[in-house]
Amino acid sequence: MFSKKYLLSGIGQSSLRDEVDAVEEALSGALLGVNGEANFAIVYTDSTLDQAKVAQAVNATIGKHWVGMSVDKHFSNNHTSEAKTTVSILCIKSNYLHFSVEAAQKVRSNPRKKAKETLIKAIKHMSGTRDLDSYVAFTKIKRGNYNDLVSQNQYLILSFVSSIENVKGNVVSGREVDFLEGLLDVVGISVPIFGAGAGSDFDTFLSEEKGNNYLFANGKVHQNAGVVIFCVSDLPFDVDVKHGYELTKDFAVVTKVDKTKHTILELNGKNPISEYCRLLGISKKEYLKDPYRCSLTRPFGVVSLYGETYVKEALPNEDGITFHSTVKTNENTVVNIMKLNKNKLHNNFSEILENTNKKKKPGLVLVSSCSTRRYLMGKNITNVEKKSKKASKKLPYFGAFVFSELGSTKTSRPMVHGESITTLTFYDRLY
Repeated sequence: MFSKKYLLSGIGQSSLRDEVDAVEEALSGALLGVNGEANFAIVYTDSTLDQAKVAQAVNATIGKHWVGMSVDKHFSNNHTSEAKTTVSILCIKSNYLHFSVEAAQKVRSNPRKKAKETLIKAIKHMSGTRDLDSYVAFTKIKRGNYNDLVSQNQYLILSFVSSIENVKGNVVSGREVDFLEGLLDVVGISVPIFGAGAGSDFDTFLSEEKGNNYLFANGKVHQNAGVVIFCVSDLPFDVDVKHGYELTKDFAVVTKVDKTKHTILELNGKNPISEYCRLLGISKKEYLKDPYRCSLTRPFGVVSLYGETYVKEALPNEDGITFHSTVKTNENTVVNIMKLNKNKLHNNFSEILENTNKKKKPGLVLVSSCSTRRYLMGKNITNVEKKSKKASKKLPYFGAFVFSELGSTKTSRPMVHGESITTLTFYDRLY
């Protein structure tokens, strides 16, 4: 234990374009919070930088036990997404958080199998923590109350995965859903998962369909990859997922998809775009003039057994008949054509922070927020981020706008989300 704390963290950022200078500036700020020494770090970058130079600069200062990815925009309690950040770094120091990192290559080919194999490696390579972990677990049982013990998990998966990008002039989808399912093949649905799909500048991707994304693991740069972090946490933690939509009376069933399960061929047994437009009460011609507006304000929400909804982004294919779903969609999936609720969109993160601060000794919040949330907030994002910073009450949070979100709640299985915000909170206590 150090400084009478179980968890220390530091966040630094830079807007410099020179990779070495940017890393130096961001790391100098991040290391201040951990008294100059980190045992793990997360690095987010601008995708237009030379990623190899970034990795070399980080390795030269803190070694290779870190992970990261390129993102759309960066934000934290120290800086907003409007800051044109090129590199942001989170440093963590704790004797009670242990991370084992592995990376899978060429994940668009058999992602489920590769995720499974990579997580097994990460678990196997976790070493040197059993004595401490078992002692802390024994102490929790001896001193804690059962109300807290039954809801706590000692194990956690973090994962960053290649998402949709432009590869050699062609837009290719990520395989986040299949990759996540491979992780669940190993640990089941009760182990929380937090992470994101790597991204690039969303505005450029939206307007020009240009942008590549990158991942980092153990000091190396990867593309078309998946990074898996097996975490053993002696500290309590929470996970959460929120989106900015409300249910409507408009439901549909995905009755037919193609072999990839990314193309929706039928809704309610009918032409999917025509059926979607019928439910919205608009003409197909009107929809196809600006499909982003409708698809982002009236997206598909997958309805769970318990009535919860999870957003699936779907946009028209070039044929003007079928939908392309950014994440895999199965036949017989029931969807609600949800409606954007701007109040929820603008306030859900500040509400998460307010609720977190009501709990005992929150220490650090990791955040993955969908790039489409930033797009939908538009100019309001400045006020939203001011509200979030105020709600944090100096609780450090470290996040980015990303191309997909991996997350779960205490009562829902881990999933790949869209247009949502997912969080992981570590507490600065043992029980």
